[in-house]
Formats: sequence, C-alpha cells, structure tokens
Amino acid sequence: SDSTKAFDTAMAAASSIYVPAGTYNVTSITVPTNKPTFLYGDGDQGSIIQGTQASATILAYTDNGNRFSQIQNIGIVGTTGTINIQAYNLGLHLNNVRSTGGAVGIYANNIVASNWTNVVAAGSANGMKFERLNAADVIWLCNFYNCSTFATTQASGNFGLYVIDPTSTGQFLKNCTFINFDAEYCGTGIRLIGNSTFNCTFINAWVEGTVDYYIYEDSGCANNYIEYYYGSPAPASTPVMSFSANSLRNSGWNGTDQQEFFGSMRSDFTGKRSEEHTSELQSH
Repeated sequence: SDSTKAFDTAMAAASSIYVPAGTYNVTSITVPTNKPTFLYGDGDQGSIIQGTQASATILAYTDNGNRFSQIQNIGIVGTTGTINIQAYNLGLHLNNVRSTGGAVGIYANNIVASNWTNVVAAGSANGMKFERLNAADVIWLCNFYNCSTFATTQASGNFGLYVIDPTSTGQFLKNCTFINFDAEYCGTGIRLIGNSTFNCTFINAWVEGTVDYYIYEDSGCANNYIEYYYGSPAPASTPVMSFSANSLRNSGWNGTDQQEFFGSMRSDFTGKRSEEHTSELQSH
C-alpha cells in the first residue's frame, strides 16, 4: 500500500517520527517547513522508505524552519530519476543512512554545520551532489565521517561526489571535513567544479573503479588531502589525478596505510565517550 499520507500525517503531528522495521512505499513525503523533524528507524537495511514515483524527490528538507532535522537508522530506495534526499535547509544531520537507487542519492544545495556519519549514497548519476543554485547557497562547516558514494552507472559524467558552483559568487564549499571518505565505480570519484575557492580537508580518501579521473579539481580549489588512495582499474585518462596547484596533498598510500584505513572503518560508535572518539581520531 501507499504510505505517503501516513508519513505526512505523522510529520504534521509530531517532531519525532519512529519508523518500525519494514518497507514503506511512498511517492514524495512532505517534510514540515516550520520545525525540525527527527526521522528514525531500526537500521538502514531494516526500516526502508521506497520511492515509487519516477523523477520525484522522496524526502525534501527545503526551508530554514526545518533546519537541523535528522535522519537516523533509515534506508531510502529510489526509482527511475528520483532524488532520494534533498537538503536545502541550512542543516540536516544524517546517521546510519543508506540512500540507493534513483538518479542522485543525496542532493544538497545549502547546508551549514551538519554532521553525516555512516552514510551510503548511491545513484545512477551521482552518489552525493552539492550544487549552488542561488548566490547565497553554501556548504560550510560540515563533517562527513565514514561516508561511501557510488554512481551505479559507471560512465563518464557520473560522479561519486559531485560539487558544482556555476555562479562562483563567493566560497561555496568551505571548511568541511571528509574523514574515511569512499568514492567508487563511477565516471570520476570526486569532481569539484567552480572558480571560487573550495577549501576543505580530506583525511583517508579512497577512490577506485572510475573510468575517467579519480579526483578532479578546478583551479580555484585549495583543499588539503591527508592520506589518499586511488585503486584499480586505472582510468583511460592521463593524468588520472588532477589537483589544483593550491591544494596540499601528501603521497598516496602504501599497503600498511590501506590496512590502517580499513581498521579505522566502523559501523557505529555506540557507547563510546567523546574523549575516546578524540583519541581514536588522533591515532589515525
């Protein structure tokens, strides 16, 4: 049955919505614009919201009033042409979220001070797409920890992480941190387009299975790369990496570094105290 009305009714009535394990067919859920909404379930492969309407947006957070909403322990499954999650609300926290199918796993236009942890984002065109549509749009002060991105159609023009700023009216992607970030099986793993300065830090970035470039930056980028790895198969393009002259990076990993990367990957940190988090991050 179609559960769209049930979600709309629940979100209008409450700010915290529990989604028991199961698969729920929806067309497009209307997220309230006047309050934050916390949507949580029984695991990203247990509580599944499944889109049934082609080229729709399944979950759209589109107003400042619902800033700092949260999705936790939920799976989103798209269909032909869908955007599974859209964030245009200056803040959306994701924790243990799996967004697969559709055209774009997660599409963000304008987010600040958001934390995404243990997120899988896959779509036929892009896993994660960050795009400036208006001059005031920014992606600032966000943390992306243990995130995996894929383009399920491994072809030129499809990206794991795709950041595009066609207007370049000030800094769009700024002061964000990507830790244990994985981009695989697409045209280009990480593609950063825009003449304005993109100033972020990538710690343990893993890119492989691309047909064009592993990482491609425009000249305006000034990012820091602390341990990055690019794997097979090698793209046909030469060079396979294209960094801005302003970006700082160390050498690629060796076998020991790769083992350290996989050793640092965790499904969650339940029960960990904040000082233990800090200690583990420092050790890596």
